[in-house]
Amino acid sequence: MATLSFIAQYISSIIHSQPQQCQSLQDIYNTAKYLWHQQRYSEAYRIFHALGEQHQYKTSTCAWYQVQCLLALHHWHQAVLVCLEQAKRCSSEQWYLIASDIYMNRCDYTLAWEILNRAPDSTNILDAKRLAYEGIQHSSCIRRNDILDKLPYDVAINVFLCLDLPSLVRCTRVSKRWRCYLVNSPQLWNELEFAKQAVNLPVSTINAYLSRLGKMPLTKLVIRHQQADGDGILMALAQRQCYRLKALIISDMICTPALFFNALEYIGSTLNTLHWGGVSVRLNDIIDTLPKMCTQLKHLTVQDCFTSLHDARLHNGATYRLENFGDRFPAAFIKTIEDLSLLPYIESLELTGIHGLTASHLASIVIRCPNMRKLVLNRCLVNIIPVFNVLQTCCPKLQYFEYERNRYCQQFDQHQSSPNRQPSEKIYEPLFCKPHYPWKHVKIHMTHMLTDSVIKNFLHGSTSALETLDLRGNTLISDQGLLENVPMKSLKSLQLRECYSLTSKGLSTLLLQSPLLEHVNLSHLATVDDDVLRQLANCQKLQTLDLSYANLNVTDETFRCFIDQRSHTLKTLALDYSSISKELLCYSMMKLKSGAV
Repeated sequence: MATLSFIAQYISSIIHSQPQQCQSLQDIYNTAKYLWHQQRYSEAYRIFHALGEQHQYKTSTCAWYQVQCLLALHHWHQAVLVCLEQAKRCSSEQWYLIASDIYMNRCDYTLAWEILNRAPDSTNILDAKRLAYEGIQHSSCIRRNDILDKLPYDVAINVFLCLDLPSLVRCTRVSKRWRCYLVNSPQLWNELEFAKQAVNLPVSTINAYLSRLGKMPLTKLVIRHQQADGDGILMALAQRQCYRLKALIISDMICTPALFFNALEYIGSTLNTLHWGGVSVRLNDIIDTLPKMCTQLKHLTVQDCFTSLHDARLHNGATYRLENFGDRFPAAFIKTIEDLSLLPYIESLELTGIHGLTASHLASIVIRCPNMRKLVLNRCLVNIIPVFNVLQTCCPKLQYFEYERNRYCQQFDQHQSSPNRQPSEKIYEPLFCKPHYPWKHVKIHMTHMLTDSVIKNFLHGSTSALETLDLRGNTLISDQGLLENVPMKSLKSLQLRECYSLTSKGLSTLLLQSPLLEHVNLSHLATVDDDVLRQLANCQKLQTLDLSYANLNVTDETFRCFIDQRSHTLKTLALDYSSISKELLCYSMMKLKSGAV
């Protein structure tokens, strides 16, 4: 007997012995299993979660171990969520069975029954349903109380107000009492959002929800449907007298332009937010209509539409491309735009994928928005230099700026940015001097035309107030363009992905000047060394760091020291396809928290 016990202990020690140094993901996986057998569940869970979610390695098996670790740590609710997420991905009955077992072990047979009802029918599911059904009738079963019996009316209404439209609709199916309560509470239906693009949205559905409002006004309508009857929906808004709408968000919807503007005239007087996306209506027509119909509009978003075919007012500036930094439109053109009706209430403007947009089109819009604080240009056809030239003479209160070049123009920009084709820069110092409204948020992506002198001029006087700086893909930016005598003491987010001209010394200095950094992206760079990592370790509030695809020239000691120093603040560390060893990758997985674990 003693011999058998000795043999059993010997075999167990071999099976669960500490693995060798990690050389592959399989070795990391074996390390996680070893930690699990050693009942070091927190560290094991972190590794299994990183392997399954970030590296897509043995996702199903890693998910099973995650559930076991969470149960051992008494995070049973999070374990159920893992099961349900896996059930969505692979449609396997095992995850429904595991989730139902968790509830049954807690004597919560009602929730176990609900989980099993979602699963596809099979022998195992039917057997589990029988056990759950019998458990519901047992005296030890947790009894459910109707919240409508326990909560005051105002509290119950506020709970339902936290739900989105699909969840609210699902609640109407709980019982006849709930349906009667919800349908007869008009304040729950004054904000409607339809966002399933693959599903047809008939006008009858809109009318059904509007009928629940009674005399309560509709305040928000969101429609992101490609299969929607645009004209019918706009007519329904007019017929239901939705003239107190505050937010109208419509994209990918075909309608008659005349009907759109008629509806806008009816509902536009109280609009605070307008989002339009589609080819039915042209950008210029929207801008010209807003001063007359939407006098309280603060937030305007227009995407995936065309500019006007011909606008005589832009004739004086149409031939001016403003390709050299410092160029300006002729005074006659500016005077023509200034004489148009202003949009004084506009605070934020977002233009995405506007076909036919030119510098003169952009100027004709932003000049009319003197109080604008935020400008977003996504998939923009106008290059960054003309955009800067337009902004230098207008929008003095602008503090939030985002720009992303249209991807089909990037190849042309790369050709233009070659040394033999660099345009001369007419820089009038300083073009951007904003003592009262300094830049707070600057995001400029993939321009290939942004040089050191341009970015220094653009950020002049704003470095101490800047909170977000995102220069992804600007390959011409070097240390000289970012390093200033004034430290970036307010900077919280620094994104320098694919800024290949930056050096390790420049990065270290920049990080030293930014003590409040919370989010940093240095992916695809080959200049991250020990000095850079030490400066990152000194960022006391660092939460996310992206080093994916980076060529890391760091020692094991420096990396481990960085992980140890920032393990209590760092929530996400991306090391995908970086040149770090698997041993250090495993160390980071084991030490950094994943959610609550």
